[in-house]
Amino acid sequence: MATTPLRQLLTVLHSCIKGGNPGRALRLLITNMPRTEGDFLLRRYAAEILLGLDRRDEAVAIFELLVRHFTNAGQPLLALAVARVLVNLDRENAGSQLDHIASIYAQGSPFIDPEATLRDPLDQTRLVNGATLDLSGTEPDLSLDDLIAKVHEMSTQKEGLASNADAVPPVPLLSLLDSATLRTVLDQIELRTMAPDTVICAPGEPIEETLWLLMGELKVTLSDDRSGKLGPGALIGHRSLLAATPALATVAARTQGTAEVLALSNKALQALRRDTQFMKASARFNTACRTEHVLTTCPMFSPVPQEERRELLDYMEPLRLADDTVLIEQGEFSPGLFLIVDGHVDINKQSAGEEIGMTIKTMGSGDVVGEISVVTDSAAVATVVTDGTARVLFVNRTHFYQLTTRYPAVLDRLRESAASRLLGE
Repeated sequence: MATTPLRQLLTVLHSCIKGGNPGRALRLLITNMPRTEGDFLLRRYAAEILLGLDRRDEAVAIFELLVRHFTNAGQPLLALAVARVLVNLDRENAGSQLDHIASIYAQGSPFIDPEATLRDPLDQTRLVNGATLDLSGTEPDLSLDDLIAKVHEMSTQKEGLASNADAVPPVPLLSLLDSATLRTVLDQIELRTMAPDTVICAPGEPIEETLWLLMGELKVTLSDDRSGKLGPGALIGHRSLLAATPALATVAARTQGTAEVLALSNKALQALRRDTQFMKASARFNTACRTEHVLTTCPMFSPVPQEERRELLDYMEPLRLADDTVLIEQGEFSPGLFLIVDGHVDINKQSAGEEIGMTIKTMGSGDVVGEISVVTDSAAVATVVTDGTARVLFVNRTHFYQLTTRYPAVLDRLRESAASRLLGE
């Protein structure tokens, strides 16, 4: 995580709050808020500090401004975090704030822009041109009551607040729900702060909760020791939504520095599993995640630039297949390519004089079948049949030629694969 002045300021503020030094935190805010553009994240810290000082009314006034602003400004996770604070404070209008979030970010909302992505909240907080931050926290020299009054005044200014929603990003999974179902889910979500180096999941261990990363970063390590990072908006544990027992993690993930998450506890998941609309949306989201994963990892499509991978779906038809469905018949021309998203298919070959073919190979998620017949424009050398239910992405011959005309390197990969399989036989 890049250490920027703003991130340093938030770290110092967090230390002041945790270490019981609210005076320094308030002085830091008074000094540095005028030096930032889009200082709404700093206002959130101001409200939390005032709440810690038992200045409940002043804190609530700030929170109520911020929840509407974050909702309208395309920061739904921050809006939800602030709304949860108001719920915990038993504010009468907290429910209406959650209603507003649900109406803006639910499936079918006219405000959602599918091309927009959730961003790190710090991306919308910038330094005023030429400004530098003061991390000393020594000025101004005022009494605690005066510091509180000044911070409250600065934090409740309405200049720059987003009063109406415009184009907002969808929220992973949540924006697949209708407004009523989303509202039900929002009642279950909890806000948590996690210490640095907290283990989120470990390979082979059950993931019992579903988490959206609000602020901070997660370090993710794959089974082959490759690692990467996940930022705000990342969703962890969505597969556990569909299982009666928690799904097992396939990667390791831990926090990088202090992180905030929005969580659905195991108890909340058990309750939500009884909601048909929620479970249908979860299944669609799971399929979309698996589809994106196979498009990203399938070697056949690696020549396609990463930012264009989703455009491959324009050439593909998603199919859900029952057990024992024949995709390709030996001796017949393959109708096209099949990219396996979920499930398994058997490759059965029948030799001359045999009545029943023999299974020579079983293929699964991320594998491509049908390329030999399509690339060589000849009859299929084996029968391909599903072994259990399966989901595939189907590319018919017309779309195959369109796709490989746009990406000739994909055709080269498919030719190499076809040649390798033929020689292997």
